[in-house]
Amino acid sequence: MANRCSNCLVEAENVFQVVENRDYFACPNCQVDYAKNRNGIAFLLNEEVNISGAHPKMDNRIFVIKGIYIFEECESGRMCLLVDKETGRDTKSIYDVNWLTKINNN
Repeated sequence: MANRCSNCLVEAENVFQVVENRDYFACPNCQVDYAKNRNGIAFLLNEEVNISGAHPKMDNRIFVIKGIYIFEECESGRMCLLVDKETGRDTKSIYDVNWLTKINNN
């Protein structure tokens, strides 16, 4: 049985689960290369970021954006899958781009 994209609701074989043990699925059409936060700051794939307002264990840790997905239900309309730079492990959740802070302002 095919999965259903959490954003566009298309049901197809190429729909994939974004985060293990979470009911969030995406299709290739809802996967994008960049996202802008509420201040118009753009975030790109493979960019290093911090997460603001998350769990205290995540403070001051560096994450890399592994995937960016359209999700109209969140404030920014874009959710990001992150990888812990130190451990190389995916985060257990996806985050609204508004929660992210750039490491470098390049």
